[in-house]
Amino acid sequence: GVSVIVGTLTGRKLEFRYTEVGARGEGWFELAADAKSFKGKWRPDGREDWDDWSGTRKAPAPLPKTFSGLFETRYGRIRLEQTGDAVAGLYRYSGSWGRIKGKVSKGRLAFEWREARGSGSGEFKLGPEGVQLRGTWKVEGESESRTWNGQRVQPRPGVRWLVILEAYWEEELEQTEYSFGAMLRAYFRRYPRVEVRHRRFGDKADFVRAGREVAFLAEPVVLVIASHGESGKLVAGPDRIGSDLVGRVARDLPHLALLHFSACEIFAPGALKSLRAELPAGRKLPISGYAVAVDWSGSALLEQLYFDLVLGRGIAPKRAAALVKKELSCANDENAPDSPLGALKFRYQE
Repeated sequence: GVSVIVGTLTGRKLEFRYTEVGARGEGWFELAADAKSFKGKWRPDGREDWDDWSGTRKAPAPLPKTFSGLFETRYGRIRLEQTGDAVAGLYRYSGSWGRIKGKVSKGRLAFEWREARGSGSGEFKLGPEGVQLRGTWKVEGESESRTWNGQRVQPRPGVRWLVILEAYWEEELEQTEYSFGAMLRAYFRRYPRVEVRHRRFGDKADFVRAGREVAFLAEPVVLVIASHGESGKLVAGPDRIGSDLVGRVARDLPHLALLHFSACEIFAPGALKSLRAELPAGRKLPISGYAVAVDWSGSALLEQLYFDLVLGRGIAPKRAAALVKKELSCANDENAPDSPLGALKFRYQE
């Protein structure tokens, strides 16, 4: 489970209160002069004796030696993904979207860029530490180059995102508004290391725009797509969104930790084959959802437990999916005796 420490820092000494599942107490840490370790004490409420609590700072994760990653630049964020010497990327600038495609040779990335308003070419190179992105770009047909510099965005340790892309369930004004994403956002406020974002979509274009935004988050993302579903397709107003389009959106999101469909019948026979066909060769992406039309209460109950296991308790999606089936009889393929929820036929695959 996730525990919380809140305290006051005086010099190098932190005096704190801690809260965890079923217990709470107090303690203190004192940071070493080199800031590489600490020593301290802790005790639960109601106890006189103290226990030792010491630790050593973990070395930062090494930076990628490739162009893969997220960069903050003077023109907005860029998500690049390098496979061998080939690089593809997505960027956002002044309300528009653009794509980068190129090859690396001798440490330099020569690329072509294209967006709705134009196209051109450019070049990037990484700084000696792999943090700085330095380059130039120009418009097709022009000789003048402009500077395009940036800096790598480092993921925050331990932070994960829950992003809910939710269709509008209501079709008429007299229908009561409903939002599954709002419920999840309220629930996950209890976890300080889980960032929650909730966006609505009304058609295919809305869905693609919202999905692309996920590319510009640095940390791992659990992406939930919530809508009506029919025979392997999502329902968004007048549009039907096939799994191939979902795959094209997911292709730009290499940091997805889990893609979950909170929708009926997405695991229809063969439906996800077209999704995976859009992903780069060899990429593993955990995907979960349902093979039948599901009860609203049943899916809400299942997903709250499922996401709590993955995001709140740090359990790998594959094991979390198995635990859900063990804890909730309705998650399986057979009806539990006298269950009003039916059999949800919950599915998980990598």
